[in-house]
Amino acid sequence: MDSKNWLKGASLTPPDKPEAPSVGHPTDGDGLSVPPTTPGAFWFYKVSEELNNVIIQAGLTPNDDDLDQFWQAIQSIIAPPPSAPTGSLLIMDGGVVPAGYLKRNGAEISRTAYADLWAHAQSVGVVSQATKDGDPEQYAGQYGDGDGSTTFTLTDWRAEFLMGADDGRGIDVGRVVGSWQSQRTNRPGLDMQTGSTAGDTGTIYANGEAGESRWLTSGRQDGGNRFMRVMLDGSKTQPRNIAPLFLVKF
Repeated sequence: MDSKNWLKGASLTPPDKPEAPSVGHPTDGDGLSVPPTTPGAFWFYKVSEELNNVIIQAGLTPNDDDLDQFWQAIQSIIAPPPSAPTGSLLIMDGGVVPAGYLKRNGAEISRTAYADLWAHAQSVGVVSQATKDGDPEQYAGQYGDGDGSTTFTLTDWRAEFLMGADDGRGIDVGRVVGSWQSQRTNRPGLDMQTGSTAGDTGTIYANGEAGESRWLTSGRQDGGNRFMRVMLDGSKTQPRNIAPLFLVKF
């Protein structure tokens, strides 16, 4: 089809669109003064190009020996998209869980009823339920082995931020896929003050707890001290955010 195999009279260049086309429906003519309708070169060109483009857009290579390519193309275009792989993430902006998905809420579920997801869990690694229950935060991103025979537990992503695995980039070294990390406060607030003190001396500690006040002092020629107080306010560190549902494909 791509080679445009006409019987005879073909041109190397496409035909021009008629400047004054006959508009309406085709007729057989009246056998006298009105001739039968003729499609013309441009009509054949237009139809063949339209069919050809559908075949190409469907990812097929036009082939004169394969005369059902247009049908193949239509089937490919109207076919439903492939299902998401088991274990993949879906983020929903409402409370309704679509068919084929479960909330990532740490629930205990059947190994047989969710056999594909159980197989996926084993492929990425399952921890013992006792270990997971002993530290549910640390193992929130892991599947648990449930009762050890008939059930397993889902990951629990509720109220957690997601950060892409380092995967060899060297920024968050040592992390593995699915691992959990506690919150970190990297920018303590600074409260600068000056004055002459008699006892407000001390050391700033890098591991000061949230809300603690530490003093840094330096001597002055007038006998006073210039000091800086550092307030470590790290009780909670989070950006502005929206809370969706995290789901897993089973």
